[in-house]
Amino acid sequence: MVQSRDAILGFVDSRGTTTIRSISDSWSPRPLEIQILLTVPETLPSNHLLVYKASGTSRVPVDTKYKYIVLENWILDFRVASSPSSSFSSDSKGSSGGTALPTV
Repeated sequence: MVQSRDAILGFVDSRGTTTIRSISDSWSPRPLEIQILLTVPETLPSNHLLVYKASGTSRVPVDTKYKYIVLENWILDFRVASSPSSSFSSDSKGSSGGTALPTV
């Protein structure tokens, strides 16, 4: 039996196959937030200006009093599947026979 903070149990059957099951299927990790930031230089030369230009629009000056500007914001929310076989195809099995995690 394997115990951790997440209350995971491991069972070995008569064939030597290990089954890992979570005690609480309602547990899921917190969302992961990823931000892509632009670092604004502390000072710009007098003949330089930081601007924003969306496609098809004119340039808009950016206030340089901020140190960072968020360019992109991503929130990844992971869900625990009730049955590993229902959420992964058979070709996602690892070499050990367990279910491999998907990649983004």
